[in-house]
Amino acid sequence: MTKHKVKVGVGDRVEVREIDVPDGELAPWDADTKFRSVGTNVPRVDGEAKATGRAEYTADVRLPGMLHARMFRAAQPGGKLTSLDVSAAEKAPGVRMVRVLAQPGRALKMEGQDLALVVADTEAQAEDALLLCKAKWDQGPVYATPEVAMAAGAVSIHEGKENNVRRAPAGGGRQGGDPFARAEEAIQAADFVIERTYRTQVQTHSPLEPHGIVVRPDEDGGITVWASTQGTFSVRDGFANSLRIQQPMVRVITEFMGGGFGTKFGPSSPGSGFGVETARAAIDLKRPVRCMLDRREQHLCGGNRPSSVQTVKLGVTKAGKITGYTVRMYGTGGLAEQGAGARNPMIYNLGATAVESSTVVTHAGPQAAFRAPGHPQGSFALEQAVDEAAHAIGADPLAFRRGIDGSSIRAHQYEEGAKLFDWAAKRSRYANQKGAVRRGVGVAAGIWHQPGGSGATVLVTVHRDGSVEVTNGAQDIGTGTRTVLAVIVAEVLGMDPHAVRVNLGRTEWPFGPGSGGSTTAPSIGPCARDAAEQAKRAILGASFEGVPTASQWKAACRKMDVEEQVFSGKRSNQYASFHNGTAGLQFAEVEVDTDTGVVRVLSVLAMQDCGRVIDRLTAESQVIGGVIGGISYALFEDRRLDPKTGRLLHGDLEGYRIAGARDCPDIRAVMTDVSNAGNAAGMMGLGEAPSVPTAGAIANAVFHATGARVREIPMTPARVLAALDAAAASKNGGR
Repeated sequence: MTKHKVKVGVGDRVEVREIDVPDGELAPWDADTKFRSVGTNVPRVDGEAKATGRAEYTADVRLPGMLHARMFRAAQPGGKLTSLDVSAAEKAPGVRMVRVLAQPGRALKMEGQDLALVVADTEAQAEDALLLCKAKWDQGPVYATPEVAMAAGAVSIHEGKENNVRRAPAGGGRQGGDPFARAEEAIQAADFVIERTYRTQVQTHSPLEPHGIVVRPDEDGGITVWASTQGTFSVRDGFANSLRIQQPMVRVITEFMGGGFGTKFGPSSPGSGFGVETARAAIDLKRPVRCMLDRREQHLCGGNRPSSVQTVKLGVTKAGKITGYTVRMYGTGGLAEQGAGARNPMIYNLGATAVESSTVVTHAGPQAAFRAPGHPQGSFALEQAVDEAAHAIGADPLAFRRGIDGSSIRAHQYEEGAKLFDWAAKRSRYANQKGAVRRGVGVAAGIWHQPGGSGATVLVTVHRDGSVEVTNGAQDIGTGTRTVLAVIVAEVLGMDPHAVRVNLGRTEWPFGPGSGGSTTAPSIGPCARDAAEQAKRAILGASFEGVPTASQWKAACRKMDVEEQVFSGKRSNQYASFHNGTAGLQFAEVEVDTDTGVVRVLSVLAMQDCGRVIDRLTAESQVIGGVIGGISYALFEDRRLDPKTGRLLHGDLEGYRIAGARDCPDIRAVMTDVSNAGNAAGMMGLGEAPSVPTAGAIANAVFHATGARVREIPMTPARVLAALDAAAASKNGGR
């Protein structure tokens, strides 16, 4: 290890620390580092390709002789399959194959369950053949909600299990004994005790490009796969394991993809094996085969964010201290047997805490990781509970949070955000409104933990003409990873970022992580700096310091005695950093029509940390996208199943509403530059964090506007009106 002194911190809270850096690795960029490109607004390097249509997505792939696959699916859950007749489909025009995937006696656990794969010359012919497939089943009980599935007498959906409830061990018991008893004792010692229940809905992954795949069998016995995926290498490994072929024989390509929020990692989707079955069909037929899920299939089989019911109890003193905090929660992620627990609590000093969490199995497609898994659910409950505690003692919600929050980064954000949002003035202005249309403001904090890690390799190739390429096999799922790598390399070599060619999205290139947990950029960004620094030293000399000019760089490259040189960059695990995790804070301003119950978000100010901001433009874009997703979660999205049949009640983006252009308010993203020294580039993950606090901030703003708490999302007009009625009844003594 080599010791380095670095300046770390945020704003005027900067200090010198001594950190250990593995021998041979670069000292991190810190608060004293001067930049040319890093931290500026660099337009996406692939923006022109996307705007002109040159960017090829999986859905765009067309190969000679390509066939089309569609899946025949169960019409509803419950009971067992008694017969499956595909004989008419096998004789239909253009059909090349019908593969039966479920035999009589198979339990039908979800609508959309795989029954048979149809492959035809055209997609229309495959669709027509699906209409000729016939299935019959014995109808059994259907549990479409967790309350029904966990009721006494409910039959276990999964064979061999006692019931449909999977309870996790109680948390908060590090000191031994019963954590709930200890927390309850602390709660009862407070001046005020608050107990409330908050509910969040099931949210489906609704990317613009649904799950999809094209598989081509190759002459060497392998396959080439074009996949709409967040993990090129996890898709490669999944196919290699399922098809029992060697990893190098599976080549995965994802140069561009149209959205993925945590569910696109395997060869198929969480609720369907369409990808593996498509590959098997391609191998058997010796032809390329394409299969893209339609919108209804995406809702059924493409994964979802679990629901939650969180009962929170806390004690608060008149001085603004929370003495104890408990949460008992349950939720459902469909057929999944774990993963429905919300991240509650996640921040603040809450005294003695205790948590009990259960996942309830229901007749629906399984959950999958969804942008900041568990955090938006937990934040919605936690942030309202904290707000209710502040209200109980008559404290300003922002000042109350500052008193119980130990984060030095959020301390900066509270201070700066309050000024930028004009918090105090708006709180005062909206204090005593009388009209039907009222305005209010709310605040909520957020957190995420992702510094990246080791294992990836980034190549920087320098050509004799001075041009530079950056290469890694990971995918850019639309977050701007290409641009981030271009900016880092350009910073080291003194180039224009748009002059750096970035190659991403092929498993034949060096390993890179999947885009999950906000891990990709902070894992491969430091590798890119390492490789670029090697290139600079090799071409300009080990004694060269600073950043070369463009002419200096090209002149040095012309002296190379080879056509190109390739430099391999890596990174170790995280150094001891200034702050563990990324901090965020969001302020929301809303307008509520108390006659109709309609909530309109007017503005959101999002203060967000991601360590060293590499490209401010794409970083702000990530934050704005996260806020839009949070608004959609708070006000609109809600997967609904028929309670009797378990069938999906919407199969498109008209019935399942997401936030559109007219729902998007004025969103201001303010990046909090933090020198954390955790890796060579000082980067932290960003993708998840800005989606966490939005719903809580909006809910708190609704309360400020109306005096009514809406403790369930989406905050539909009906729920807002019910909350207004409940608040009025409480104010009038229940009359």
